[in-house]
Amino acid sequence: MHSTTATPTRHQFHEAIRAERRSLADFVETLTQEQWRSASACSGWTIGETVNHLLVGDGGTWRAGEALLHLQSPYRWVADRQRGLAERGPAVAAERLRSDRLSITARFPGRFGPRANLAENLIHVDDIRRPLGVPRPGPPDERTAFAALRTVARWQFRKLRVGGTLAISTTAGSALTVVSRFPMPRVIRGVTDGADARITGDIVDLMTFLTGRDSTVTVEGDGPLADALRRPMPTV
Repeated sequence: MHSTTATPTRHQFHEAIRAERRSLADFVETLTQEQWRSASACSGWTIGETVNHLLVGDGGTWRAGEALLHLQSPYRWVADRQRGLAERGPAVAAERLRSDRLSITARFPGRFGPRANLAENLIHVDDIRRPLGVPRPGPPDERTAFAALRTVARWQFRKLRVGGTLAISTTAGSALTVVSRFPMPRVIRGVTDGADARITGDIVDLMTFLTGRDSTVTVEGDGPLADALRRPMPTV
């Protein structure tokens, strides 16, 4: 196994996000109204709502602040906002996806915001395509997607409530190891010998697995950590 060593720049993350959005726009344009209103893999959201979830932060972000001033939950605001945008239909969503605008999280200073936003795009695009039985046209950019996987792995590992060492390998040959520690799990490049559990899959499938979705990821190992990985995890 080899590891992806070079850290992508903010610009590279932004380009990867835009590539995901352009590809999604091409797909969205092919959807019928029935498909647009059907259930996505993100529990409680339709395909149209999930598409527009990726667009909620593109503009009108002042409204989220307004919601807080009126003591409205930001989660409720997001749900209402994406539902309203979905009513405009797939053509409007496709046009917005092709614009050069980025979500407010992708515009945060540093690399964490763009990296986390790319992870969100990769996961939700799978939420949109999978229920319709249409796979993505090709793998995402390896370097930026692997960096996004590192973020998801570190964050989601905390939710397992089980300590240990988790080795994660992608089918493309990249690998990392997450070591349980307080207050934040440590991520090591490559696979550490003697890990308590190991998961293998393509990058997007590993992300969907770690966020509690159905996947084809395989789990190897015995003991509490491997057992926890084989149980359903919280969906995010």
